[in-house]
Formats: sequence, C-alpha cells, structure tokens
Amino acid sequence: LISPCYGQITDTVGTATTFWQRIDLSRSGKALCEVINDSSSTAYMLVAVTAQDTVGDQTRHQSRVNNYESILFTTNQKYVYVKVSTGTASFRIKTY
Repeated sequence: LISPCYGQITDTVGTATTFWQRIDLSRSGKALCEVINDSSSTAYMLVAVTAQDTVGDQTRHQSRVNNYESILFTTNQKYVYVKVSTGTASFRIKTY
C-alpha cells in the first residue's frame, strides 16, 4: 500500500511555461513522484529530475507528459524541473 508522505505538492500557481521551472518537492530522501498534466490544450510537458537534464543535448533524460496524462517515477532529488511545449499548461506534482 502506497500512502502520501506529504500530500499534494504544486508550484505557487500550478502553471508550466515554455521555460524550465524548478519545483521544490519539500522533502528529502527517496520518494515516488507523480507529475500530472491537467491542461486541456494539446501542449505537452517535459519533466527532468536534475538541472543538467534540462540542457538541449540531454533530451533523452526528459520525460514527455501529454495533456490529461501523468507519469510516475522514483527520485532522491530535491527538485523536479518542468516546462511545456507551447503556451502554458496546468499541472500537479504529488509525492507518495
């Protein structure tokens, strides 16, 4: 059984832009994270778990999240980085 450790975590406005944004997960140690793209637009989000993965030549380390989809991953990083392909997208980040 997986239960939330810290509840839902979002950035202050819950909106991703076309620029990389760093989101503080407000926890330390290993955790299961979920990034949810709540946007109704066709824009997709990119997610990276280290600042180094946000660089253009590191796209193989970026995960794509289409609108109304989510991804789960385990990380021991303090931050998650998000950006959207065009315009803006509403999103949520949860840790378990």
